[in-house]
Amino acid sequence: MRIYAMTNQKGGVGKTANTINTGAALAEKSVQNPEQKRVLLVDFDPQGHMSEALGVDETPDDKTLRMALVGEWRGADPRQIIVQRSEYLHVIPTNVDMHLLERSLYTVADRERRLSRFLEKVDDDYDVCLIDCAPSLGVITDCALYAAR
Repeated sequence: MRIYAMTNQKGGVGKTANTINTGAALAEKSVQNPEQKRVLLVDFDPQGHMSEALGVDETPDDKTLRMALVGEWRGADPRQIIVQRSEYLHVIPTNVDMHLLERSLYTVADRERRLSRFLEKVDDDYDVCLIDCAPSLGVITDCALYAAR
């Protein structure tokens, strides 16, 4: 799976719109080419604009991306929080607890690799993963950039 992070330290520059539209275009390409797999979008912005724009509900409070990344959700399987938006476009939505992710990641070891390791579990299910990042240069963005290496 190829992973791309849509980042910019400034808000309001179109990160979310570009993530959604690029994901939709790649999913449409998958429809036309049966050799291709699906596209995964990750709402890694605590503001949750991508989830909202796609009409996707937040993840359940007992299984969230933040909980998986900080080790509060043991045996975390991304498939339990992935939402199918269309046949070829899937989403890991945000949850309100993502506002706590930055602070929580500073307390765990190997924090930059946590998102990458979480996404490795669905590596064979998708061709492309697009991560919509927060307007920040903090550890959350570091995680996304490491995953996109």
